Order: sequence, then C-alpha cells, then structure tokens
Amino acid sequence: MTNIYIVDYYSAHKTNGLTTYVRELGSSLPEGYRINYLWLSAVDDYKQPARKTGPSGEDHIFIPGDITPAKPEYNLLVCQFLRQELKDRELIFHFNWINHCFFSWFLKKHLRCKTLLTKHCITWREMIGGKQHADFLRLDAMLQATEPPVWQSPLLTGESIQYHSLDHIICVSEFARRDLERMMHYPAEKIAVVYNGLRPVAPPVQEYRQDRGRLRAYYGFGQEEQIILFAGKLDARKGAYDLVKAFLEMVEAEGSSTWLRLIFAGVGDFGELLKQAPRHWTRITMTGFLDREKLSDMYRLADVGVVPSHIEQCSYAAIEMMHHQLPIIIADVDGLREIVPDDCGLKVPRFQHPENAGIDIAALKEKLYFFLNDTTTARQYADRAHRHAIQHFNSEIMTTHTIKVYEKTGRRTAPAPIAESGDNPLISIVLPCYNAGEFLQDCLNSIFSQSYPHFELIIVNDGSTDETKEIILRNEDERIRLVENPENQGIVKSLNKGIKLAKGAFIARIDADDLMHEHRLRKQLSFLLSPENQDVGIVGSNHYVIDKIGMPVSRSQYPLTDADIRACMIFRNPISHPSVLIRSECLKKNRYRVKYRHNEDFNLWTRISKQYRLANIPECLTYYRIHDANVSRNHFKELQEHTIELLSDQLDEYGIEYSTEDLSLHAAICFGYGRAYFKDDARKAALKRWVDKVLTLYQVSAADQPADGQLNAIQNYILEHYCQVYP
Repeated sequence: MTNIYIVDYYSAHKTNGLTTYVRELGSSLPEGYRINYLWLSAVDDYKQPARKTGPSGEDHIFIPGDITPAKPEYNLLVCQFLRQELKDRELIFHFNWINHCFFSWFLKKHLRCKTLLTKHCITWREMIGGKQHADFLRLDAMLQATEPPVWQSPLLTGESIQYHSLDHIICVSEFARRDLERMMHYPAEKIAVVYNGLRPVAPPVQEYRQDRGRLRAYYGFGQEEQIILFAGKLDARKGAYDLVKAFLEMVEAEGSSTWLRLIFAGVGDFGELLKQAPRHWTRITMTGFLDREKLSDMYRLADVGVVPSHIEQCSYAAIEMMHHQLPIIIADVDGLREIVPDDCGLKVPRFQHPENAGIDIAALKEKLYFFLNDTTTARQYADRAHRHAIQHFNSEIMTTHTIKVYEKTGRRTAPAPIAESGDNPLISIVLPCYNAGEFLQDCLNSIFSQSYPHFELIIVNDGSTDETKEIILRNEDERIRLVENPENQGIVKSLNKGIKLAKGAFIARIDADDLMHEHRLRKQLSFLLSPENQDVGIVGSNHYVIDKIGMPVSRSQYPLTDADIRACMIFRNPISHPSVLIRSECLKKNRYRVKYRHNEDFNLWTRISKQYRLANIPECLTYYRIHDANVSRNHFKELQEHTIELLSDQLDEYGIEYSTEDLSLHAAICFGYGRAYFKDDARKAALKRWVDKVLTLYQVSAADQPADGQLNAIQNYILEHYCQVYP
C-alpha cells in the first residue's frame, strides 16, 4: 500500500479550488493507493497533535498550528510526532501550498519519505497591480524573453528554495512549467504537467437546461434576465472590479429597461466591490460561499460565465463552467489560454502599464454583448467547451497522471554515470576543524553519503579543546586521515598542511559547519574531466545558506563562465570557498597565504586566475551554515580590511583610478550593503556610473576582452545580485 499524505489546512468550511482538487483526486484513486490527510491549523478542534482513522480506513492527522520557517522548534515537534506515528510506512507527502514546501527539509531528516507539490499558483505573479508591480513587470519580461535568464533573480530566492526541497512538482499548466524551468532553474525531469479535472456533470447538461426557469424562480431571479456569473474570490487580481466596471457601463448604456444581472458567487470584500456600483446595487447579487449543489445551480441558470483574472493558472471555476456547458469569457492570460481553446470561449486581452494592470473593459463589454445577443453562437461555443472539458479535464485523467507522478517520486533513481578518464581518480577532501563539535558530525555524514566514493578525507584537527577529536574517532571509515596540530595554528596553515598531504588528483574543500549535496563530488569531477574543461583549474558552485539547525534561509549565486568570473572578481569574491574542487597540481603550487588570513580564498583565486580558467556550476552543491561562531562574523573587520586591500590592488592592476569616495562605494558593492546603502536616486546613479567605468576600463585591459553584450549582462548581474538595484 502506497500511503499518500495530502498536506492542507483544516477547516469545516472549505472555500477554495484546492478543496475540489483534493476531493476529485481522493475519489478516483485505484487499489494500492490510499489518500491520507495531514491537516494544519486545526487548533479550533485539537489542542495537541492527534491521529484518527476515517470511514474508509484513511489516516487523518491533525496539527493544531501551522508549519512556518519562523517556528523551527514547533516544526521539529511535528516531525517527532509524525515519526512516532508513521515510522513503519513508505510515505509520500503531497503539498498543495508553496509556503509549506520548506517543511520537506524537516521531513526528510526525520522520516523515510518523498515529497511533492502540486503547484496551483505562481506566487511572484501575484505582485501584479500592487506595490511590487514594477518587480512583476521585470520578472514577466524575463519569463517571456526568447533566451532564458542565466541567473535567477534575487526576488525569487525565497520561492525557489521552497521548490528545490522537493522530489517532484506537478504543474497545472505548461505556463507554470515554463516558470519553474526558466525562473526557478528547477530540473525539467522532476516536473510533470497534470491539468485539473472534474467528474462529468450529472444529470447530463441537455436535461437540466430545461430546469433553468425552475431554478431562476427558486432563487428569485427573473425569467427574462440576462445573467452574467463570476465564481471565485472577489478581489482585484481575479478581475472582479474590472467586471463590475464593464457591467455598469453596459447597464448605463441600456437604460432602465435593461434585464442585465451580475452574480458574484464567492467570498471577498463585498463592501469594497459595491463602492464601484453606487447607483445599481439592485443589479448585482452577491451570494457568498456556496456549496457544490448551489454553485452548480448558478452555472445552470446563468447565461454567460466570466473569468477575468489578471493572472491565473488552471482555474477550477473555468473548468466547472465548461463542464456545465456555460458559455465562457476569459482573460487571455497565463494558463487560462491553455485550458480554453479559441473555439471554446471568447478571450479578453489584459493591459499592463508601469503602475498597474487590468482587463480591456471595452473588449470585455464587446464579448459579453456578443454572447448575450447571439445565443445560438454562444451555445455552439459552450457545446465545444463541454466536449473539450470531458476529454481533457476529467478526474480520471488527472488521477491517472498523478499516479504516474507518485510512482516516479517513489522510485529511487541512480545518478547518471560519470564520464571518467582513467580509473576512478582519487579526490582529497581537506577539512580543517577547530572546536567544531556542534556541527562536525552532520558535515561528516554529508561527506560519507557522497555518490562518488573514491576519496580520502584529510581532517586537520587544529588544536581543538572541545569534543572534536572524539567525534572524529567515532567515525570508523578507512578513508579518514586524521592530522593533529598540537596547538591552534589557524585555518591557513591547516589548509596548507592538508594540501601537502593530499594524494588525490583533485582537492575538495569543505568546512566543518557546512554540508555537501550528495552528488557534489560526482558532478564537479565530471565537469573537470570533460574534454572542454581541461584548462579549468577550479570549479565551484552556488550554495544554500542554512541556519543553525540546517534549514535553508537563502541562496547564493555566482557567475558561471571564466570571463564572467574574472570581471566580477574586481567587485567581489566570485567563488564559494567551501564549494570548490581544484586540480591538485594547481593548488600544490599556489598555496594559501597567511597575510590574507580570513580572506585567504579570494587572494588564492586571483593568483590562480592568471594560470587557469575558473568556473562555477549553476547548482547548489554546498550548504553554507551561518551561526554565531562563524569566522567571517567574528573577524569581519579584519576581513574587510584585507578585502579592500585586494580590491584596490586589482583596480590598480587594470589602471582604474579611484577616489576615497569611489573606494567606499566599491566596498559597499563588495560587502553586499544592498538597498540599505543604495537607497536614493543619487547613490544609485553614482553606482551605475562607477560600475560602468570599471567594466569599460577592464574591457580595454583584459587579456580576453569580453563583448559589449556580455559586459552589459555582467553589469546587470552586479547591480541586481550584489546591490539589489535593478537596471
């Protein structure tokens, strides 16, 4: 039995499309699969976590509070309860809310499980029309561009981290797949598109058309009224206000003899909506939340259904209208245009201004008049939409494809074979430790879990006075080579000692408080062994920033190509130190220097860059931990001084003249002061002038001169990723 645990909010009165999705999925699963439920925010009925069995033998687990990154201790308690209750089961947790996906990190540390998400929305697109509308336009342009963005926008870091904790993602539209691949850099092989589905409407539509008059009489609507129906949440992004405006203009044009009526079936701010219609309240009906039967009645008695959303993926309201053979008008946006073909409904364009967005009111009125006045054509559209919905948006198809995702998620696939040269080259991992007891075992576990096993682990215990040595000795692995410093000598001398002892053809770095992704060594070695990268001396990667308990809180991205790395190196360290794999020959003749203690890596890269190409892999292969004992925190002033010295040396090397003010601005770029420093137009203008000057002079003096287009891309990267200033 495969146990699926749907993660959702607990409520006695569900009011969203997700309720329909879970109901349809749970009602159509074949034997061998059981839908269970993990209900969150159940505090009204449960003060402590509880587990109960439902009428069909399914589990219902009730958690009083919500899971949130802000409550790590509570999340751990939830995991402990789940481990106690479900420890003997093969589990798949099926998330439906993006804000819950971070919990996957916790679950995988405490349970044998897989996790997936059905992506019902694209969070960043909800910026449309609000205070962040400019950010929406910027991201939308990136999504629509011919070439995908090389770097992920910092605006998307939080959302991206949520996705990358999962084993698989179900998208409800191809549009959402495009967003995941292009904007979130999520692996294509872990994405499936499964459209939402419904069971066929019963009784057949042809029969209940005859009930329209009876239903209108029952609910108090006139037989001659032309009824326009909106089903869903009443807010601006759903186009509710646009529809009211179009409707009122139609009423004003028709005069007092009009039979037009607008029904809003859904929850929202009724008062705000009615403010838009002070003279025609009697023409607008607001039902509030309706159960399935009453909502079905609304579909049956209406003349036209409208889904005017500014953004939308795979609207259940639109699918329900199609199943009920209701003529439909939609906004020509996002996933809506996927599910309603041109011959199944009319489409209204969305406009976008620098300050806001909305639906073309004139076009919406035109489409409404067309369907209301030409009922024969409207019925033809509705019939085609009905057939299309039966064929593509039914629960049986949705369940069949979802089962395939469950099967794929549950399988453990072997990593791709490495393109080796020679017999499994040895990698020497150099791990310096000083009073590292708190996090060392987690670090070692991540090393011993590597999918590439051919390594030696050189641990330099740098005079630790805590339990570091005892932890090392508890790990009985023949690949460990322990080196003891009788007293603390510092990281530079410890690293150089480990490098001198290294036997491997490649040397990997990691710090005792950081973690490795399970395929890190395999992927980096494969990169350096490929024929086109034989002159690359160092390959690093992006990394996650994790907190004290190992939860990702941010993501650091780095330039990828040698040319980009060299250009960015003038402004900031462009390679993550604990993420690197370096050719042994390269590192043995270029050791770390004591002079640049706490900034020894940046200095090393600048020297190696004169002999080898540099590269970064655009994946997070290392987890960099931040905590109170970080060297970079405790020695920040010294690190700053050495960094400014390095940066000024590089400016001198490229013949770039600078003032004290210029160097201060340059340091602000390097140390990531971001919007807190570049907060006004004057500083932003000075920043752009300075970056343009540096890159222009660098281009003239660089050995391999980058093209203008490449420099523009680098300039935009520096402004956006280093300074949080958008071009």
